[in-house]
Amino acid sequence: AYEKKTNEDLGYDDLVAFVELINNTPDGAFAHELEGVLDVAAYLDHYAVNILTSNADSADHNIYLVHDLATGIWELVPWDLDVTFSWHDAPIDLGTVQSPEAPGRSNVLRTRVLDVPQYRSYFCSRLTEYMDTHFSDSEMHPAIDALYSAIEADGVRDWHKLGWETRDVFTSSPEDLKSFVTQRKSFLQGEMVSYCPAEQRFLRIGEILADNGVALSDPADGDYEDWFEIYNAGLEDVNLQGLYFTDDAGDPTRFQIQAPIIAPARGFVLFWADGEPWQGDNHVSFELEAGGGQLSIFDADGTTQLDSHSFGLQSVDVSEGRYPDGVDHWIPFTSPSPGRSNVLLGPDIRDVSHVPSAPA
Repeated sequence: AYEKKTNEDLGYDDLVAFVELINNTPDGAFAHELEGVLDVAAYLDHYAVNILTSNADSADHNIYLVHDLATGIWELVPWDLDVTFSWHDAPIDLGTVQSPEAPGRSNVLRTRVLDVPQYRSYFCSRLTEYMDTHFSDSEMHPAIDALYSAIEADGVRDWHKLGWETRDVFTSSPEDLKSFVTQRKSFLQGEMVSYCPAEQRFLRIGEILADNGVALSDPADGDYEDWFEIYNAGLEDVNLQGLYFTDDAGDPTRFQIQAPIIAPARGFVLFWADGEPWQGDNHVSFELEAGGGQLSIFDADGTTQLDSHSFGLQSVDVSEGRYPDGVDHWIPFTSPSPGRSNVLLGPDIRDVSHVPSAPA
């Protein structure tokens, strides 16, 4: 259930659209559609902190999303963190359908986000980073002691403690909290072994143009040469150095990227398939075939294939690309978009006439 709270009577259309996207978007298009309306990286940053602190009260309530009408983006607002630091062996996917906080208390958005491989990988990366920094014993233990020291006098003097909040519980809380931090990390590290995907790069061939008439000239020499585009579907930047490109599946190490080239998170890198690698770091040693062929990316080990695409006879200046970006659905583009998101343009309608000029 998603309840709308607002001080403006703007209707429910935006909320309905967001709920329908969460519930009904097919798996293959879910990441692309969600990234258009939600800052997924910020959402997962917050969820990683929820998991570290074992916040068992944020799946079906105590979490808010605010719709910024200027940007169209839903932004997360943390709320009510009173059930944290209490359950050191809470599951790593707490609050999902697979691991509800309590019977009937799970979150579909959380579940679907963590089912996307690149999102789960990012989440696990953040858990590791936080455990090594902000949630490390060396940072958390002194912080707990400092906070307790600041409130100790008032906490001991407070007679209006509620239920379990006795003086003994209060005075023992620093050691209890420090113990929780240490145990929580140990438990999660055990969970990550089976839950987190192996380290990988979520790189996709995004678009190719194997018959370049006048669509785009190579800035190195002004020629109109073949090109292809790499799309990074992940939420973290990827260094492409060491990866291999090939147009021959039998020769996976045909061309290796020698220089550091960064593919930004959810961004693009353009390469020229012109057989002229001496012209720059983004020029490969082979050309694409207008009559049809294939293109593959292999990891630095030369054996792990990251992505591949086979294509047939090409038309001049018509590229072939994924639509939407990152989804395994290829279509032709009469307006290529090298280094940019693949979009479908509306029809170009001109010279409209009516016969007869008016209805009889």
